[in-house]
Amino acid sequence: MFAYAKTLASDVLDPNGDAFLAWQTEDQNYMVLMVADSVGSKKGMPNTGTIVCDIVLDFLKKGFESDPDITIPEIGRILDSAFFAASRTVRTLNAIDPRYQELYASLACVVVAQSSKQMVYRSIGNVEIR
Repeated sequence: MFAYAKTLASDVLDPNGDAFLAWQTEDQNYMVLMVADSVGSKKGMPNTGTIVCDIVLDFLKKGFESDPDITIPEIGRILDSAFFAASRTVRTLNAIDPRYQELYASLACVVVAQSSKQMVYRSIGNVEIR
């Protein structure tokens, strides 16, 4: 299963950079759920909600591919690294161009082991440079 969504467009938020992601490992052992709240994006600017979800999912996929017997604590360590990378990416965007200084995103992610119902959760508040 794989689902990706953005919140509905509005007259106030154009474009809306919020993102939601639901992904299940191929063997269906783990379910990954993420939600990102992005602020500061305007037409033609990066969607930080989608960017941070993609970064974390890429880290998790590599972890699941490299170790089929991965444990919840190991997934937690991968999430720590992934969230650091997502934070650095948004901060790098902030530094690239003055137009991007107001871009940021909050992100929450939970990974659930389907069989044991054990889970690991990470979240980060707004990532930005002011």
